[in-house]
Amino acid sequence: MFSLPGVLTLVAFIYLRPHEVFPFLRSVPCIPILFAASLLGLVLDLRLRLVCARPAPHAALAIGLYLWTLVATTLGSSASVGRMAAALIVSPALYFLVAQGAQSFRALESVCLAIVAIVLALSVMGLVQAHAPRQCIRVEPGELTNEMIGVAEGRPCSGPDQCDQGGEPGFEYECEKAGPAGTTSVGGSRIRYRGVLQDPNEFALAIGLTIPLALTLWARRRSPVRALILAALVGLGVTCIILTASRTGQMVIAAVAAGYFAVRFGWKGIALGAVLAAPALIFGGRSSGEATSSSEERLEAWAEGLQMWRDSPLWGVGQGEFSEHHYLTAHNSFVLAAAELGTVGLLLFVGLYYVAFKVVLTGMRRYRQVPDAAVAYQWGRGLLAVLCGMVAGTFFLSLTYHPVIWLFFGLTGAYALAIRNHDPNWKLSLGRRDLGAVVGIATVLMVAVQVYTRFKGY
Repeated sequence: MFSLPGVLTLVAFIYLRPHEVFPFLRSVPCIPILFAASLLGLVLDLRLRLVCARPAPHAALAIGLYLWTLVATTLGSSASVGRMAAALIVSPALYFLVAQGAQSFRALESVCLAIVAIVLALSVMGLVQAHAPRQCIRVEPGELTNEMIGVAEGRPCSGPDQCDQGGEPGFEYECEKAGPAGTTSVGGSRIRYRGVLQDPNEFALAIGLTIPLALTLWARRRSPVRALILAALVGLGVTCIILTASRTGQMVIAAVAAGYFAVRFGWKGIALGAVLAAPALIFGGRSSGEATSSSEERLEAWAEGLQMWRDSPLWGVGQGEFSEHHYLTAHNSFVLAAAELGTVGLLLFVGLYYVAFKVVLTGMRRYRQVPDAAVAYQWGRGLLAVLCGMVAGTFFLSLTYHPVIWLFFGLTGAYALAIRNHDPNWKLSLGRRDLGAVVGIATVLMVAVQVYTRFKGY
């Protein structure tokens, strides 16, 4: 497949951000070039009939959500739609290229293997950062804590007050740890990466979602190398999640473990998942005082998001406008979709999840007892665990437009097309009942958030 090298390189750039690390790449539009190369490869694949032209089951929803985002922003705010259209195209384009370009189980495995290798490298860099000594980090004034990268000055410190003495005038200072690729910790040595993973919670999420892929790769071929990769990712990854002090990371690792093993062992599998996730649950998270403060801020953000939705129920306040109405982000992808994109955007986003779940569950049910189709069942089980982790993460983080989430939506699309190419009789049927289910799920989600925030006094 001609599109696969471009897709794999694009995924590596999305995660690792080498164009932000190496000076000679900073002036090169790497991401657009890689998108163009991947698209060209996909066109060649289509012309040579290496892939089929049929769209993934949720391609229409992905395109619809992107287009509705532009419409809602035009109607709900004065933001520049042109700049926003260019910035937001990354996630749906990544979804499209992965879903349409990896239409065989071999290609799907190649993409997943690349993600596992990348996240394993990120975990190693996270541990290196965690064991680095604290030093003064120079930050541009006014930068948000989770968004600041800063410049490591090399001066040892035990607190920011020490850094202010002898620091450059006009800058702010934090006392944090510096790691590879110009990364720095944040919030009292919480490890993270950079780019789309510069928030510790999102760094933990990316690691947690990758573990089911490593489990599936090992289940497909139980070689010593794959066993070593799995053990390394689980050991290093869970340690990194603990060091991010992310409560969302804890929930993601518990959700993926329970989702993966429950399919095979039932209630015993859920118990096994809880045992495997226990280290992250016991040792992860933040202190009780910080956790309480964070929870209160999250509840306040949810209440504000619901109010934005009530004020503009159809198209919301516009993409990126949540922070113009509240000092924090929504901390809930469904609330964010409702607040910024209105009811239509919420239904489209929930619909993406619904179709993704239906794809993997339908595939697993059809091929569970078919020995010759074990590959479809095994990848369905792995992707089901990923989706369980995604739900846990998106319910507590603002990930509506996040590339990593859309990448995994793309993997479920590739899974559906791989099944169809091997079994022409398989077809995912979607109708009025599915629309009703999406409306019902969205309603339950928003009512639950409303009831809970009211119960907590917000």
